[in-house]
Amino acid sequence: MTAPIEIKENQGDVIGVGIDGNGNIIWKNVSIVINEFSQDCGLTLLSKNHFKENNDISESVEKWKKGFPFSLESIYQKQEFRRERVVTEITTKLDEKKRLLVLGKSGTSKTTLLMEVLCDYFDNGYMILYNIGRDSLRNTDAIITKIKGLAYSDNKVLIVIDDVQNAKLSLIFSIIDALQPLNKNIKDKIHFLLAARQPEFNWIIEKNLWSDTNAVQIIEQLFDENYKYSIPYFALDEIKEFILKYKDFLYLTRKDKTIDDNANDILKDTSGYPIMVRFSVLHDGLKVHVKEMYREYLLDKNNNNNPNIDKIKIIILNSLFDISTISLKTELLEEFGLLNIAKNELMNTIINKSGDIWKTIHPKWDMELLRYIFSLESSLDDIINSFKDILRNIISNQKVIGFDKIHIVFTIHYIFIKEQITKPDINEKIINLDEIENKLDDKSRALFYGNVIGFSNFDAGKDEEAIAAFDKALAINPKYDAAYFTKGLALSKLGKDEEAIIEYDKGLEINPNGNALFLKGFSLYNLGRYEEAIAEFDKGMKINPNDANVYNNKGLALSKLGKDKEAIVEYDKALEINPKDAVAYYNKGNSLYHNGRYEEAIAEYDKGLKINPNGNALFLKGFSLYNLGRYEEAIAEYDKGLKINPNDVNACNYKGLSLYNLGRYEEAINVFDNTIEINPKDADAYFNKGNSLSRLGR
Repeated sequence: MTAPIEIKENQGDVIGVGIDGNGNIIWKNVSIVINEFSQDCGLTLLSKNHFKENNDISESVEKWKKGFPFSLESIYQKQEFRRERVVTEITTKLDEKKRLLVLGKSGTSKTTLLMEVLCDYFDNGYMILYNIGRDSLRNTDAIITKIKGLAYSDNKVLIVIDDVQNAKLSLIFSIIDALQPLNKNIKDKIHFLLAARQPEFNWIIEKNLWSDTNAVQIIEQLFDENYKYSIPYFALDEIKEFILKYKDFLYLTRKDKTIDDNANDILKDTSGYPIMVRFSVLHDGLKVHVKEMYREYLLDKNNNNNPNIDKIKIIILNSLFDISTISLKTELLEEFGLLNIAKNELMNTIINKSGDIWKTIHPKWDMELLRYIFSLESSLDDIINSFKDILRNIISNQKVIGFDKIHIVFTIHYIFIKEQITKPDINEKIINLDEIENKLDDKSRALFYGNVIGFSNFDAGKDEEAIAAFDKALAINPKYDAAYFTKGLALSKLGKDEEAIIEYDKGLEINPNGNALFLKGFSLYNLGRYEEAIAEFDKGMKINPNDANVYNNKGLALSKLGKDKEAIVEYDKALEINPKDAVAYYNKGNSLYHNGRYEEAIAEYDKGLKINPNGNALFLKGFSLYNLGRYEEAIAEYDKGLKINPNDVNACNYKGLSLYNLGRYEEAINVFDNTIEINPKDADAYFNKGNSLSRLGR
């Protein structure tokens, strides 16, 4: 049977009329026609039955939450987040041009957008031919006959082809070209919507790898820039809408934040890359995606599915540069002997090329992939050895500048542990600090001791070890200002603020850094030298007038000197710079409290509590309510705070006093007993309990 020359609906079923081998007109249920056509050509004619028969989308939603894309049926039923702006732009351009090539990097949801547009056209009466689940087109003549038959039977037709970077789908370009001579009325009924993944599409054009040898020439004729559409990243408003639609699926750490805060965090973290926006909301989907990518691209099918070591090395090299925010250039891949396999076997989500720089989607993608690779016990030795080889080459290579070498080592030593990419014993195996130290020049060795050993120990709370490392760095390079500053901070953490100030001053002689002045000021504050601390904060403000922390700390110093009115002015300046600074609201509330302005203090505590429900702030609000005689409200705040910090004896005491003032003496005694249990040496609790017993005549 030939392709049908007329398609129509009959009581909900789509039927087609065709001509058999003897020239007889016959009618056939379209599902049979579709099957015959699809088997032969690689295209499916969608019908309403397709959506009716596939209406259970619960499994699709569960798979989506784990990182997989939604099915066509789920998109038809509006489960997927719909990017209205992008869909409108694609539809408008397609209506105008009749053919459109949508281009997007992996992870920009091009397939989803394609299906959203397809669903709209389907609902508007278009006959849709779609390569759903098929990766090749065959029988050019049959496809052309099919399209003509539909159009000449007064149907509007949309042909949708996804992943046209696949060489087996290149016939579509010859088909579009062959239909160009049709008369305008018929041709206007036929729309072509194609999608391709970048950068693979451009690479295949450059290498002319299409199965249709004329494809490149035809593409240049039919799809110049006017007939292309590049998928944009998410804007802030779209991220907010995305979070709102899927708020029930929000990752746990995001549930307590506002939509605005989540959206701003996600935009900053992902730059709006669609798939990373999605994973930032759902989180666990990234793990599933990474596993699929590992299995598809990094296992050697010809070697019992063991890891392909060359591919693993490219991933390690790329990830180290990516996470360290250093550009990995083509020349380095070539120098490491990895360029050909990168170009020919990893042109996908794992690693891609933009200009002369090789990257993946996002550093978090790299970290998740490395975390997964290092979890594979059976291949661990091979992976560790590959890692050591790459790191050794980076350290030895003259084309990697000294600071970049140190920063990459720091990335492994610090970020790998912080992000739990490897277990500590594995981290020690892949990075031999003694070996690295011996290969570095003096300048790099100083950075190694300071940035790698010193800072890693400092961040891990190993302050003595950090100080020793900074001393080594400074013995090599006495002009290393950052080492003085961080050494001072480590000393301050140990309560050695006098020594810390000496280190800050040494660093400030080299570099009058505003942040260091702030650190010095804070050490002076800790020593009770408030006037001197204020002088340092003022110097720091001249260098960096937009640091809210400096104003905050100057306010604290003024408050310690009893200058609360002046302190409030500083807190207001901090809040002008950062209106979401909960600490500034709390500090301002405290200064108002000290001045007996309890109502105003409560208002400031409430502003801070909306941003950060801090137990201490709840107690402070309770104290203000207590001073206003609003004891019931005060008790409510103490109870909220005690859920966060149940061992705050001051809050317990004031809760007891509030109960005492309400005449609820037995309850007050129980609270004072609890206070004494927390701190048996709290004299106020015994005194307050005695008063309560006295009231009861005991």
